Amino acid sequence: SPSSPTENDAVDEALAQDLKGLAINEEKEKADSTSDSPASVPLREFASWIQEGSVKKILVVAGAGISVSAGIPDFRTPGTGLYDNLQKYNLTTPTDVFDLEFYAENPNPFCTLASELWPTGITFKPTITHSFLTLLARKNLLLRVYSQNIDGLEHLAELPTEKLVECHGHFRSASCISCKSPADADTVRETIQKTEVPKCQNCAGYVKPDIVFFGEGLPNRFGDLLPDDLDEADCCLVMGTSLNVAPVSFIPDRVRPDCKRMLINREVVGRFSYSSSPTDLVAWGDCDTNVRSLAKMLGWLDELEAMHAQVSGSKQDAEPEPSQPAAASAATSSGQQPTSDSGGGEDMTVVFRWQVIDSLTSIFGFPQEVAEQAIDAVGPDVTTCYNYILDHNLADDSGGPIAPIDTCPHLVNHVKLNENSISEALRNKRPQEMPCSHDASQTATRSKASFKQETDEDGTCSSKENWMCLECGAIRCSRYQNGHSLMHWEETKEEAKTSTLSDGDSSGHCVGVSYSDLSVWCYECRAYVKHPELLTPLLSKLERAKFQ
Repeated sequence: SPSSPTENDAVDEALAQDLKGLAINEEKEKADSTSDSPASVPLREFASWIQEGSVKKILVVAGAGISVSAGIPDFRTPGTGLYDNLQKYNLTTPTDVFDLEFYAENPNPFCTLASELWPTGITFKPTITHSFLTLLARKNLLLRVYSQNIDGLEHLAELPTEKLVECHGHFRSASCISCKSPADADTVRETIQKTEVPKCQNCAGYVKPDIVFFGEGLPNRFGDLLPDDLDEADCCLVMGTSLNVAPVSFIPDRVRPDCKRMLINREVVGRFSYSSSPTDLVAWGDCDTNVRSLAKMLGWLDELEAMHAQVSGSKQDAEPEPSQPAAASAATSSGQQPTSDSGGGEDMTVVFRWQVIDSLTSIFGFPQEVAEQAIDAVGPDVTTCYNYILDHNLADDSGGPIAPIDTCPHLVNHVKLNENSISEALRNKRPQEMPCSHDASQTATRSKASFKQETDEDGTCSSKENWMCLECGAIRCSRYQNGHSLMHWEETKEEAKTSTLSDGDSSGHCVGVSYSDLSVWCYECRAYVKHPELLTPLLSKLERAKFQ
């Protein structure tokens, strides 16, 4: 029999609800796939590189930001930071705990710290980001991970050993600081966890895990693998790091010019802060959230979650907000933007100040106290500290040789002089006779790194320890004098940011050659550079002009 009006109304209402539900689901799916969140566009582009096969050998640079959600305690949070537990030892500075000479005299502070940090897989477990790195390896897309962390979580996430370089060492092995004899790491851990100091069975010297202390060099594996990896990588993925600690911080700048780059971080750092290249991508935010989004775009999310459940011991059904240690929470609640290394992160970089100190003391011959003063003033960057020390007359550079890099991506676009234009710039004079052409009356800004007398009374600079810009031929004095070569780069860099002729390249006139030793320096790479085909003819011309 025909349905009554009431029954028809009920059917219509049910149908309307069904259609409404379908519409809502369709809109949700559309939003999920076309989200315009700040991170989604670069993540989608990065995913397309992988899907299209243009990226097959990913070199990863990882910092403490990938371990934040593991809950590793930070160092400085009042009341909970690890350094608070060391106050009873009356350290001169907290970093004494990672000083090799200090450990030889008083190992107790480090042993106290190590008892809380030692990675066992029980207290601290790998994050979803660590599992993602392992997944990249299983997909045959990972060339290498260069990790700045000592937490060992990449290892616990089952990342193949051959795919990992632990730049600052690890706890899985141990050795005597005196005779260098290896020691059983499990025995060392058990001894430390009993609040005792491990000693060598051969010489009775103190034993420590093989993490890098001040006064020690990087593991040989770093130097053995990096040159070939830089040449082979077709993509550099930077995750959870402030890129403040050399030499690892230089890796993204030293890959091949055609190598794609991707940053996943809570702040924009390094070259990513100024690059406008379409193959330099930035996904702002915490690593875990972005990694899940990326895995979803690639169709890997279920596989990733299953892998992560195996190594972490628990299945995460939803995408949780990453846990924040106390330092990160405090920064957020006070309205400050958390950095890439919040909590277990940026404070962790203090552990590795040794790298910059080692470079400043061993390469340039600066006293350690001067190196530490510079780091405290301007941060842990070798070049910035070097300039600070010279500009403040804190010490003289009495160092040794520095090997130039051959991976500078700026030479092709920023070396525009040829043999003829060099002759014109010299005006038939010998290079050492050419004065600095800086004119204070034509300069609107002051060099960030110049603290010396900039000019003579007439507004010019009479320095003859000079450099030539290989882009425009300008002659400016070195950082040993008044720093006008550095100022020239800073000014042209600012001009390039607003110029319509720069084609998006805001590197400025970043390549110069020294008249004194004919070395070539790139301010963008912060390194001496070489390129036999491009530079040798120019340097030969300058050499002939210098000694004619």
